[in-house]
Amino acid sequence: MDDRKKQSQSDFLEETIKKRPVNKQKVVRRMIEVSLLAILFGAIACATIVLLSPVLEKMIFREEEEETESQVAEMDFAEDSLEVVAEEIQPEDMLAEDVQEEPEETVVIVEETMTAQQIVEEEARLFSELAESCADWLVTVRGVSSNESWLESSLVSASEYSGAIVTESDTDLYILTNSGSLSRADYIELTFVDGTTAVGTICEEDSNSGLMVLRVSKEDLSAETLEEVSVAVFSSSNLKSNLGSRVLAVGNPMGVSGSYVSGTITAMGIEASSWDINYKVLMTDIYASQSPQGFLVNLRGYIVGVLCNDYNSADTGNILSALGITELKKTIELMCSGSEIPRLGIQGTDVTAAANEQEGVPLGAYVTEVLLNSAAMSAGIQIGDIVTAVDETEISGMSDLTSCLLSYRAGDSVTVTICRLSQGVYREIELHIIL
Repeated sequence: MDDRKKQSQSDFLEETIKKRPVNKQKVVRRMIEVSLLAILFGAIACATIVLLSPVLEKMIFREEEEETESQVAEMDFAEDSLEVVAEEIQPEDMLAEDVQEEPEETVVIVEETMTAQQIVEEEARLFSELAESCADWLVTVRGVSSNESWLESSLVSASEYSGAIVTESDTDLYILTNSGSLSRADYIELTFVDGTTAVGTICEEDSNSGLMVLRVSKEDLSAETLEEVSVAVFSSSNLKSNLGSRVLAVGNPMGVSGSYVSGTITAMGIEASSWDINYKVLMTDIYASQSPQGFLVNLRGYIVGVLCNDYNSADTGNILSALGITELKKTIELMCSGSEIPRLGIQGTDVTAAANEQEGVPLGAYVTEVLLNSAAMSAGIQIGDIVTAVDETEISGMSDLTSCLLSYRAGDSVTVTICRLSQGVYREIELHIIL
């Protein structure tokens, strides 16, 4: 029995496991299926590419076009910047650089030098023609005084000023000029563009600006002279575009009658305080007389300022300045009408927004000085008071106060509202004042 079991076990161990035979038909079928699937997927991929290629091309080329356009825009901007820089470079600087870097281009350098010379000549011609056109409304003013000396000989002295015809009526011409010593002269002689002379009379004088308006009858002038002369035109002196603009000083800027000089307005932020008005001062780069007379005109020949160096500092005594014509216009109109300038008699400044918001200081004209024996002093206005209203007109600064006062006549009675600091609190006070 044991022998049979052993024999059967040995027979089992000697058996071999044979591999399953390969079915060739099945393999060939599988290969055919895979090939068909590959062909199908390839066809789908080709169709997809064919259908989507126009869309992809548009997207790709659009990005390239946008990128190209942005590059062109940047190049155009750069070219514009280069043009601006080139305009700011002075011709002599360009000449020096050309000589150092490319000395062989001698012909080009000569052409640039000639162009610069032509520019200078053209500017000189422009200012010469501008000065000639201004001469039509310019007037030479002479105050003549005669005295008998102890030897009974007549001594005649004359002071000369520059004037401008600022308006006219049916019967008269009105000339704006510096007052100087004209009020003490025996008579005032006016000389017009054609050399004609006539005697002028004083309309009114403004002690603040030192200006005066004279009147001459048209009957004293020939028809030919009246054809030759013209009336000056005013332009705003407060335009921001005035800063850096080219101007011409005419009249007597160099201390010689009939002189003129050109330059550039270099500063406009200077304020000159006077009684009841703050003038805007236009400063130029022009070196002129310390006591200039005349007018500052723009390139259109319009007056933007009246020459005045009274408010210059010690180190700018010869730098030509002018009072802005905008602040003077109303005063000139009153003088032409022969009206006395109404006066309150204060100097002041504007209350700043910061002082109003942080310290509670009322907005208005802050009084810094009070004129002796003035209407303001008689009414009791003090330094430190703030003028906030005149009658029903609110005052937010000195320019408002000036405009308001010049709308009245000397002798008018007004109610001036002031704020005065008392025990840490600003209290309103109404004062009745005769200007």
